[in-house]
Amino acid sequence: MQISVTFRNMDSSDALKDYAHQKVSKVKKYFDGPIEAKVVLSKEKHRQKTEVSVLVNRMTFNAEEETSDMYSAIDKCTDKIERQVQKARKKLTLGKKNSMDMGSFAQKLQEDE
Repeated sequence: MQISVTFRNMDSSDALKDYAHQKVSKVKKYFDGPIEAKVVLSKEKHRQKTEVSVLVNRMTFNAEEETSDMYSAIDKCTDKIERQVQKARKKLTLGKKNSMDMGSFAQKLQEDE
């Protein structure tokens, strides 16, 4: 898993970088293969803003959160990403279970006649 953390309008902190890396790496349990994540941490006056973008198998998941605490913004963003990933996984598995192959489709047509 490749995670890049970018800081805007604030000093870089190893604690924040490690925390973001730890939280975003939880997405790895849902997918196999290469995962690319980009985390942007920015500060504007009294607001702490976090943007997370995860790219997996041609699917992109984005989340953005703005709070007064950077750690809570990271938590909320990763929660949003996890919900999006779970929803996408559910759609993929349901689609595979409900789909018919061509042989069973032809059989069903013959039975109906």
